Amino acid sequence: MLKIFQALKNFFSNLLMGNTEEVKKKRDLKKILREIKQHKPLFYKQATGQILPQFARTLLTFLQYLHPLKELIYKTILNENDRLAEKFKEYLIEVRLEENMQFKKQNFTYDEINKRLLHTVSVRTETEILNKEFAEFIKLFSGPDFSTFDSEFTALEHFISLCRHDFIRLLMYFDPDISLSTGYKPRFVPCIGHHANQDLMDFYFIFAELDLSLGIDKNLIFLLRRLKKNVTEVDEIKIKKIVSALDTIHKTYLSPGILLSMLRAINVDPYFTIKTDTSTKSYLDVYKGKLSSRFQRDVEKVTRECTERDILKDLSHLFDETDLVEIEGYTEDMAKMLQAESFNSFIYTKPLKILKSFTMYHFENKIQETIKKIIINGFFEDKKFKDRFVNLFHSAQGIKDGISDFEHTLTATGEVSINKIRKYLVDYKKGKSVVYSLNKLIETINNMAIKVIEDYTNMYYAFQEVISEIISDSKQHAPTLISNIKVIGGDKNQELWSNLLESQKLLLVFTGIMKNFTIIRPRIEKDQLQEPPEENEPL
Repeated sequence: MLKIFQALKNFFSNLLMGNTEEVKKKRDLKKILREIKQHKPLFYKQATGQILPQFARTLLTFLQYLHPLKELIYKTILNENDRLAEKFKEYLIEVRLEENMQFKKQNFTYDEINKRLLHTVSVRTETEILNKEFAEFIKLFSGPDFSTFDSEFTALEHFISLCRHDFIRLLMYFDPDISLSTGYKPRFVPCIGHHANQDLMDFYFIFAELDLSLGIDKNLIFLLRRLKKNVTEVDEIKIKKIVSALDTIHKTYLSPGILLSMLRAINVDPYFTIKTDTSTKSYLDVYKGKLSSRFQRDVEKVTRECTERDILKDLSHLFDETDLVEIEGYTEDMAKMLQAESFNSFIYTKPLKILKSFTMYHFENKIQETIKKIIINGFFEDKKFKDRFVNLFHSAQGIKDGISDFEHTLTATGEVSINKIRKYLVDYKKGKSVVYSLNKLIETINNMAIKVIEDYTNMYYAFQEVISEIISDSKQHAPTLISNIKVIGGDKNQELWSNLLESQKLLLVFTGIMKNFTIIRPRIEKDQLQEPPEENEPL
């Protein structure tokens, strides 16, 4: 009888109000409330606006099943040591390779590359072969065994978010003293839905995209095998059963549809919705990118070291048995330390040491005094040439200070310093996430180093060219640059001339060595450049 009166009431309400949006909204909301009532166990009581204890009990059961898997996640992929956590992530990819291919990865490490290129006849040819082999290895990660990896890893990421979420906040609305410890017996009571609205929305956000059937058990078993030895079939079956139980609770009792219906009822809005993360993570591409970057970095380092071995004869000619001078801060020891931890490393230690050693041993002690005598006593017939010669000499005199400035920057306590690198390394060993920041800092320092090398090598190259011009011109019957060059030293002219020839030779050997590390920019005379046309001159 009551249903007849309710139907009549609804009929006359619709007749009077018309089919407005408000009526449709009320009708849709009532439909949702009816669906909620049909759900067993009942989670929400519309008359009082309360979420019932059955919801808390179901959630608690879910969390109790989750607990052992959560422990596994926190020991592996959520390890507080970021380095170990990353290793576990990489393992989830590498374990999908065939066993013989897993070992092949070792062929592309620094030590193996160094062994291979050390005794080869042609470093370039062997490097090309090595690059092709690495490209073939990378192709393995595009095979059928990896076709579902990104979708499975995305599902695992959602599961990880589930493990990280603090569900106690939500359960405290039903029992303020709630504890997940073994033996505690909760005393759940109903809670006002509106009070728990925000925490329920957070809960929905975690559960909405959760898919426990998408390879979660397989990846958890992989992690368990990586974590400990002697994983038994019983251990694996246990994980599968737990994941299956969680999946059943998720799909049957705590499904996104059920949770969203509760939220719509609490917010009195049948169209209430929450935007969730539906994107697929591309961790496989990230992994391949890291692998490729690491490989290229190691190949470049070994190639540089091969170049350094090739120039030993020239270095011996330039410095005899004298050791190269160390660059303060930018040392090979620090470079090896960074290399060992798979970070970007210092890659210009050798050319910087050659530059500093040449400046100290040859320019400061030999070349500088010879040039000073020519500038002071020479009769320069070409003023433009004199200005260029003197300016280049003054620039070369500033190289020592420029190198010192670079060293001072690194050894100070600023943001771009060795001190900062050491702090990052300490944090890294504690498991903190500093990889990007440290690599960026090293990249900045390397950019500073190559600028020092390029700028100062080109200064010396330009200076060597102008000395060569003087020597070439002096062989003329009537020199046009420095007219008294043949007698400038008086009785000691032969000594000065010998020193000038020696300076030219040293600079030629030095720039020949440095061509292996940087770009030499030939000087372009102004009169060699085409003048721009006048405003009305035809092109």
